[in-house]
Amino acid sequence: MIDASASVPWMKAVVRRTFSRTVIEASGDLDFSTVPIFAEDFASVKSTLSKISDPQTLVLDLRNLNFIDSSGLFLLVRIHEEMATTPHMLSVVVREHSQPQRVITLDRYDKMLNVTSELDEAP
Repeated sequence: MIDASASVPWMKAVVRRTFSRTVIEASGDLDFSTVPIFAEDFASVKSTLSKISDPQTLVLDLRNLNFIDSSGLFLLVRIHEEMATTPHMLSVVVREHSQPQRVITLDRYDKMLNVTSELDEAP
């Protein structure tokens, strides 16, 4: 018998807020099937940030992400473009030597996105 649930990608996003930043912590896979979940969380956070006049930092904490595909990368670019139209900053945190870090670096998205490996280094 084949366990179908073992091949189903999953993703969980948790939003935490502090005085000067909002962190969306993602775990699991960010791919074609889970991008809508993460996009919905981002839309909710962006709506909240739109009501705040003081500059905030949105941190996408991807350290617990196991996998990212091209649709996940496209979402990161879209988030970057949407945040560029606000007074807020965007920072992306990825675990060193992880698949997401390698893909982001290989495709040179690290030149566009503010990427770091430590949450404390994010502005």
